[in-house]
Order: sequence, then C-alpha cells, then structure tokens
Amino acid sequence: LRQLDPAVTAKRPLAFFAYAVGRIDDGDLPDTHSATLRKLREWGFPVSPEVGTAKGFDGLIAYFRKVGAKRDSLPYDIDGVVYKLDDYEGQEEMGFVSRAPRWAIAHKYPAQEQMTTVEAIEIQIGRTGAATPVARLTPVSVGGVTVTNATLHNADQVARLDVRVGDTVIVRRAGDVIPEVARVVDEHRPAGTVPWQMPSACPVCGSEIIREEGAAAYRCSGGLVCAAQRKEALIHFASRRAMDIDGLGDRFVDALVEFDMVKTPADLYGLTVERFIDMKRRADERDGTTPETVKQGKVATKWAENLVDAIEASKHSTLPRFLFGLGIMHIGESTAKTLATWLGSLAMVRRTPAPVLRVLPDIGDEVATSIAAFFGQEGNEAVVDALLAAGIRFADESAPSAKLRDKLGLDVLLDSAKVSKLGPKSTALLGKQYASLEALIVAGEHQWIIAGVPQAAASNLSAYLADPGHAADLARSDWAMRALLDALPARSAAALPLEGHTYVITGTMETLKRDDATERLEALGAKVAGSVSKKTTGVFAGEAAGSKLDKANELGIPVHTEADLIALLGEHGVAP
Repeated sequence: LRQLDPAVTAKRPLAFFAYAVGRIDDGDLPDTHSATLRKLREWGFPVSPEVGTAKGFDGLIAYFRKVGAKRDSLPYDIDGVVYKLDDYEGQEEMGFVSRAPRWAIAHKYPAQEQMTTVEAIEIQIGRTGAATPVARLTPVSVGGVTVTNATLHNADQVARLDVRVGDTVIVRRAGDVIPEVARVVDEHRPAGTVPWQMPSACPVCGSEIIREEGAAAYRCSGGLVCAAQRKEALIHFASRRAMDIDGLGDRFVDALVEFDMVKTPADLYGLTVERFIDMKRRADERDGTTPETVKQGKVATKWAENLVDAIEASKHSTLPRFLFGLGIMHIGESTAKTLATWLGSLAMVRRTPAPVLRVLPDIGDEVATSIAAFFGQEGNEAVVDALLAAGIRFADESAPSAKLRDKLGLDVLLDSAKVSKLGPKSTALLGKQYASLEALIVAGEHQWIIAGVPQAAASNLSAYLADPGHAADLARSDWAMRALLDALPARSAAALPLEGHTYVITGTMETLKRDDATERLEALGAKVAGSVSKKTTGVFAGEAAGSKLDKANELGIPVHTEADLIALLGEHGVAP
C-alpha cells in the first residue's frame, strides 16, 4: 500500500469495517455500542453485517457458533469473534488492565486443519544464521489458502513429533496465519521411513551447522560468507560500535546486496565513487524515486565521496572493534575486548583453540567453541585474510598478557577433554606431575595411578587418548597452548595505571564521546561499568546525568566532572 503513486495504491482491493468511534465533534453518540454501529451505518460507513447482540453465556455461545458456521464462506479470514459490553457507562466503570479493556474479550476458533503428505524436510537459513526445518508438503487447501510448506520450528520439535519424509501429517495455520505441522498420522506411515537428522552443513554456503549448548536453535557458522546472512553481516560490520562506516545504512546495504555488488565485508573496500553512484541510480530506478535533477543530468557525488572516505577511514581501527564487527556468535563488545586484552593480536585470536580460550575471563565452553568454530571455517578465514589485504590495521595489537602464564597448563587441556571420572583434583595432580602432554602419554596408565589418580579415571583417560581423533585434538590444543606461552613477555608486564579501578560514565559529555572516553579508560586498565555499585571507584557525570548520579550520591561514590576525566587521561598521556 505504501506507493509513491497513489494511483497504484488505488488499485489495491482494500476495504474496512467501522467498529468504533475515536472522536466526535458537535454531537452525541448513543448510549450503547450496538446503537453506535447502527448510527455509523446510517451515516454511510461500512459496518460488518455479522455484528449482533446477545444476552448471557448461552447467547454468546449461540452467536459464536452462528458465525463459525459461516466462517468458510466469508469473503475474508477470521480467527474468532470479540464480545464487548454493549453499555458505554458499564465499559467506563469496568475500565482497562494495562492497555486491554476489561469490557471486551476474544473467543478464538480452533485452527483449521487438513491432512497431507511430507515430501521433503529442508533447512531454511534466516538472516541471523538460525537454521529452521521446513516441511515441503503435497499442496493442500487450509482455510482457503493453498499450503505447500509448513514450519517445523526446530530440531527438538521434529523429534517430538517424529516427523519423517513420507509421513501423512495434520497441517494447521497457527493463528490462522503461519502453516505448521500439528501431528503425524502414525497409522498412515509407510514402511522404510527413517528419523530426520539436522544436516551438518549449511545448504546455502556449506559451512558447519552448530548448536548452542542448552538451546533449541542450530545456526550456520559461516556468518561472513553465507548469502542468507549477507545483509545482516554487512550492517553489523559497518555499525558505529564496530568498524563505524558512517553513511552506510540499511538502504545502501540492501541495494549493494541486491545488485550483487558486495558479497562479504571485504568487498566494501573495493567500492569506488562511480560504483556507489551506479548503485543509487539502479536503486532509484527500481523504486521509482529518480530525482528530477538526475533526470536533467545533474548527478550529486559528494555523498558517494564521503562514503568512500568513511570506508577508507575504517581501515585504521582497533582489534576489539574488528572482532566485534565480524559478528561471531556470542561475541559482544565486552568479550571482544577480553580477547584483545588477553591474547594481544588477531593472529593469536585466530589460532587459539577452544580449550585454551575457555580460561579467559567470562569466556566459557560455549563462547570458546563459537570463536574457534568461526575461525575454523575456511570461508570466514578467507574473508578475514581479504580484509587484512585491503589494508585494515590495528594500532593496539600487543603481546599476549603475561597473566596467562598462571592460567595455562596441562591440567587446562585435560579439563577441557571432560573425561569421565577425571575431576579437577586429578587433572591438577597430572599437570604438576608431567611437564607436557607427551610426557603424560609416555608415562601411561600405571604411572598415573601411582601418582594418585583413581583407577577408574586413569582407565578412562587411557581409553580417551587411545582414540586417534581425541589424541589429535588434544595434541593440536597442546601445540597452540605452547605457542601462546612462548609468545608471553619474559617478565610480567607492569600493571596498567588504572588497573583495579571501576568507573561509570553518565550524562552527555561536551568534548569526549562516551565510547571514546570508555576506550581511553580501558586502555589504562580501568573497567567501565554500566551501573553504580559499592565497588565503583568514581562516576564521571556530564550534562543531564540521571539515576546513576543519584545512585552515586546515595552510596557516597566520588562524582567527577568531564574536566576531571580529561585531566585524569592527561596524567597518563591519553587526553583528547
């Protein structure tokens, strides 16, 4: 309906029924809702011919059944009826709960259902990478709509229903809108059907499909290369808190993807002013919005020049922004900063395996697995290489944190293996007893028992290491851990000047943007929190500071001005 040309909108078969009055001037309405609807009809407004009145429960149910009998023959879809108190004075007395009236209630009809056959179960990849199983059906009419596809929601739902290719199923339109498989007709199941399994690879890009621990959803891990996720990946990469490409909004991203001018974020760095102008020309022609000045041969180019400049400027970024911009599942700004602070460089982040990543603060098994899986995909690796080849550089890369020396060891690798009955005490004992994975393997089960490991745990560990796949995974993790330890500074680096301090920034700053102030404080070792607590070192308050300032005063936390913040940064050589 949203057309620039109203003549196009006029061709749409739109109609409405008047059902209430929002405002009336110079007149009075009747005392009841039903009388108001009759008055609206007299004035020429279309009012539903199915409107009626009823008394008591029996009257309501009789009306419900009467309309239900007509449901399939109505020239529009309905999913129920609404009962309203007819008397306006009574409506006013009953009032509302939140925004819902106490004087009205909906009575829904059961979803319309039909029987059909499952011809295939396929996977759809959403814009965020979610993998949703969809049943391809023999066409069937449900409530006047021909249904050929029905959602199965997720793998757990498929397992609960035990839907298989070849099954006869009952299909309904959920809320009379979205078709879904309600149940399987077991007595019609043909011989030879097999339970459905989630594919291991994305049907769009071929990347691995992974499942979040404890979640129903499976997701494609090819975030940077998957065509189904392309728009979302580009918008996120260019966002203010990521690579901050000013001017590259949703409409331009939509056009770049639609015209196949950009497939991955790396392609942005090859765009020229001429390419952007061509993109906008094609988008305007598609939407029928070509400006008169362009039709007259006057083409503005300043916007395209600014956009190319913004893309060029984004090449000089920070490692946390870049990691956040890659759109790795579970990696927000805080986790990106943790990776950069502890591992120091992109190269180290890329090659550190999940068992080692999990020792970093606030990074558990699920997040570590997500990071390792992302960089384990060849497509994602190729895009990262292309971004670096385009000239992206980080001024904040450094050696890994010397604090890792106290966090890494053989016990970390053994803990990550999750060998049955091999608990933290046993892994710590083995970590102290043997200097390397190789020494552990050479010693063997008997020596582990002598060292104090319970026999059952030692036996399970021996069986685990006898598996070639498990042994190879552990060996790769051991190699990566040793490489990381070798890259640590020879001596513990001196503590950063604001390490151990926690600050909160609130209100509007005149000189510094909040993000800029946060980055400068964090570079000095401080933590910048989003809320005030007893552990807060101080609060920097700008104009229009609100509840955080009140909380600081209540707790007796020192409150500082923007000038104080700039002075603090100046003391350590990072003032704006």
